[in-house]
Formats: sequence, structure tokens, C-alpha cells
Amino acid sequence: MTDHSGKIFPTPTPETAHYWAGCREHELRLQRCDSCGQHQFYPRSLCSHCMSDQLQWVVASGAGEVISFTIVRRAVSEAYNPEVPYVVALVQLAEGPTMMSNLVQCDPESVQVGMPVSVTFEDWSEQVSIPKFLPPGGRSQVVTTESVQSAVINPDAPANSLERKATGYRSRRGRGGQDTLLQ
Repeated sequence: MTDHSGKIFPTPTPETAHYWAGCREHELRLQRCDSCGQHQFYPRSLCSHCMSDQLQWVVASGAGEVISFTIVRRAVSEAYNPEVPYVVALVQLAEGPTMMSNLVQCDPESVQVGMPVSVTFEDWSEQVSIPKFLPPGGRSQVVTTESVQSAVINPDAPANSLERKATGYRSRRGRGGQDTLLQ
């Protein structure tokens, strides 16, 4: 296991404990509302769409699309120096929510808005695994029959960027055209 000492480790809360337990098992878990059927990320006690408290944990597909990104060329601390340059991206998941993570196993200069990605996990310790994303052709996590059978996907969810092609985006430009590339 790579040395991750000095990095900022997540601290699970009652709302996020199931999410982090899933990451430890290399499953990307999201909350899905039983009242409105919407998925949400980050974990919270009420649905961000309808305010219902009828939430359940489901295993996400792990598929997503880059909607914005930046290339970090100066590490935030000594602990991250070996990874520079690295990509921090906003990934819209197939289920709808957006999450921020790193893109790994790719040339940072090849990343583009609209690029499909899939989740993988980086084990930082025996207790903590961090979800990251791979571009096409990257080594993905092993998907087991159990994780596929336990996945709950909402077929009535509104179309998201994986189902429609966003127009007006240019590489290294985020929503609204703001330049997100730091050099």
C-alpha cells in the first residue's frame, strides 16, 4: 500500500458512515429517496429534492462523465507532492448526482469535458478507501455478481449529461465557460 501519511483522511459521520463503509468494500453507494426516486450525493438526513426522510442506500453503477476539471500543478501539501500534476474533476454520475474526485491513470493534458469515466478505489489504510475515476481503458474495479444484484437504478430519473450531449462546452472549460485550468 502506498504511503498516504500526511494526507487529509475523511472522518465518517452518522450521515456518511454507510458511504465510507461502501468505499471500504469498493462499492460506490448513493442515497436514493423512496418518495421521489432521486439519487443524491453528498449523504444527508433529508432528500435534497423533496425533503423526505425516506432515504435508502443503493450501489451506484460507477459510471460517470467529466463536467469540469482542473489540473493541480502545485500540491496543497508535502503529502500530495508525488502525485503532481493531478486532476481534480466534477463527475456527473449516471444516476444524476455530481461528485468531486480525482481522475487517475491518465495524462492530465488528455482530460476533456464530456469524457466518460468509471469509479475505482484507492486504499489509503485498512479503514479508508477513496473513490477515484478512470478514463476509458483504465483498470477498473472488479465488479462482483453481488454488487450488481444489489444495485438499484431509477429508470424514471430525468435525463442527465450521460444521456444527452452537452453543447457549448470546450475542453478545459466548466459550466458557463469559466476557465478551470490552473497553470
